[in-house]
Amino acid sequence: MLPRTPRQFLPLLLFVVGPVAGWLINGDRGLMFGFAVSVLAVIWYTLEHRRIV
Repeated sequence: MLPRTPRQFLPLLLFVVGPVAGWLINGDRGLMFGFAVSVLAVIWYTLEHRRIV
């Protein structure tokens, strides 16, 4: 299911683009940072989807 509002696209964008952008910017360390950004995006999406925050 695709998000309906632009605000809901941001976690999806961070999840997909985070590791790629990190790898392109800073190699292996950037890739690890990108994966951390992806994990935070999943947590953010879950919190917003369940209306916890």
